[in-house]
Amino acid sequence: MFESWKTKLRENKSFYYYSNLIRYTGKKEFKDFVRGFGGMDTVLLQHPGNLYPENLVYCIGNVGYNYGFFAEIRDLLGYLSYADKFCLTPVVYWDKQGYYTERELICGVDNVFEYYFCPTSPIKYEEVFHCRNVVFPFPRQRLTITGGEWKYDYWGNEELRKKLGMIYKKYCKLNIVTCSYIETNLKEKRLRERTLGIHIRGTDFKRGLRNHPLAVDAKEFMACTKKVINKYDYKQIFLATDSLEALKLFQAEFGEHLIFYEDVRRSDGDVGVHLLESDRKNHHYKLGLEVLRDAYSLAACDALIAGKSNVSLGAWYIKLSKGEDYTKVMILDRGSGNASGREGKRYFASVADREEKKRK
Repeated sequence: MFESWKTKLRENKSFYYYSNLIRYTGKKEFKDFVRGFGGMDTVLLQHPGNLYPENLVYCIGNVGYNYGFFAEIRDLLGYLSYADKFCLTPVVYWDKQGYYTERELICGVDNVFEYYFCPTSPIKYEEVFHCRNVVFPFPRQRLTITGGEWKYDYWGNEELRKKLGMIYKKYCKLNIVTCSYIETNLKEKRLRERTLGIHIRGTDFKRGLRNHPLAVDAKEFMACTKKVINKYDYKQIFLATDSLEALKLFQAEFGEHLIFYEDVRRSDGDVGVHLLESDRKNHHYKLGLEVLRDAYSLAACDALIAGKSNVSLGAWYIKLSKGEDYTKVMILDRGSGNASGREGKRYFASVADREEKKRK
């Protein structure tokens, strides 16, 4: 009778699975196996077809979950660093999960990454599932660029910034449409020598979400800017910000010496502008285009004042990718928020759901 019950329990897959988890949790062999699974040295190799047998094709997707544009780019650079280290052929495909996607084709493609950038290899995404050797990433592999550490630093150290710049230069080449758009805007704004770049992040940073930098008040940025202007005699200021309050404050103080983009959507609320809906055509695509423009404009400046964010970090490694560096960098840091991770997920999920309903 006991054996029959034992057999029935084994046939119950859920019960058998969890009972074995409990049974082997304390065993060293089991712990070592779990630690190794999905690690940087673990590769999932599949053979769906016969194309490009000489290549190990590394198929990199997007994280989704309403990530900001440069948060997505930073994760991508981690995976590209892994591909670079192990001589894999990267194929990047950002699908409909990401917030920058449109229903219609942009630049003739439905791959959100290629809305803005050239393909990272001659192999097309549509060919991936006909290739002889295809490698699918594990999350830990993106930590190759940080030496395997999980700790997320919004700013990074000098060594990391140089690595990010090197990988960005190699793989993230702007497509013709994006390149023309950014170059045209840079010429119109005349970001000449002795320009001080300022990046101020407001909106959702005000919520103090865990692992997100706390918002720095616009008045603190103003005080820092005045000191720097008086000491180093910059001729003009370029301001990139999602904060209406910050823009109004700097306009009132610096007038015609202040340069900014008028068509950027800004807010005084605590919802990230990348999560807000709009009636304008191709709104989500334009959000990505505009934040790229901000980063390249900041990279064109001589010096930088910024808080900790993926955009300001992006501007720095873009500048480094061009073989340049800032003459001076000032970072205003109030630390990170401590609101629970669960609260953060609820916030992003609720905002995304609300804005998606508006979109429909």
